[in-house]
Amino acid sequence: MSTTTKIFIVLVCLFAFLFTPMTIQFVARTHNWRKLAETYRDVAEASQVHNRNVIALTFAEKEAINDEIEKMRQAQRKWEEENTSLRQELARLQAAYATLDLDRVNLDTRNSLLAAAVKVKSDENQILTENNAKLRSTNDDLMTKNVELNDRVKELSAQLLIREQKLRMQEEENLAIRQENERLRESGKVAPASGVPGPVGPVPNVEPVGPAATSPIRGQVTDVQGNSAEADVGSADGVKKGMVFVVMRDGKYLGDLRIEVVEPRSSVGTLELTGQGEIKKGDSLRDKASLEAAR
Repeated sequence: MSTTTKIFIVLVCLFAFLFTPMTIQFVARTHNWRKLAETYRDVAEASQVHNRNVIALTFAEKEAINDEIEKMRQAQRKWEEENTSLRQELARLQAAYATLDLDRVNLDTRNSLLAAAVKVKSDENQILTENNAKLRSTNDDLMTKNVELNDRVKELSAQLLIREQKLRMQEEENLAIRQENERLRESGKVAPASGVPGPVGPVPNVEPVGPAATSPIRGQVTDVQGNSAEADVGSADGVKKGMVFVVMRDGKYLGDLRIEVVEPRSSVGTLELTGQGEIKKGDSLRDKASLEAAR
């Protein structure tokens, strides 16, 4: 039932209360007023009962409507609270979005800077790679040259040892010749010749012919320089280039000496297969072939 209908019913009831006595009075004056009065009274009572029922019904509906309105107001307040909370959440999300957008801009800027830095590093790495390749090529060349220089150093060291040995041998021969000259002068009473006699020795690059060695070749290490060593045996003792000598000290194996340069009374070689201990001057030598044949 709508509000307009309820208002209409109330107005009808009011009009009934107002016009019923007037109608009864009018009818009583004209015709059988008592009967009409009773009839109208009954109608009025019935109308009053009906009006009371309508008013009670209207009041009950009004209370129900008020309750419904109160519920709607409570729901509205709840919706308003939820709306306020949602607005606050929206504001918070908008602030977070703004922060995230600022972070995104900063990240984009950093990414741009990092990309530029990576490009610079890539270019540097490319340059370093090219330089490294060049350095490796140069290093390979230097290593090759170093190997050649080491070989040359070994050769020169061997030649130096030979020359030093030759010098010592010539000095010994000169000393022996001087002593022999002094002995001859004393025995023959020959006056010393004016001037200093020149050194007398073997002709360079001419090896004296000696008997071939038929027994084991034994000798000693006379000098050690790095990986090279000098022996006191040479071609006159049967030593040949490529021959291998065993180096020992007190019966203990120390290593091998492969002969590379041979002189009449000395030879120079490279130390190989170093065993126990360091090879020094005075260590014993024996040719490996005779040692193996003896076994």
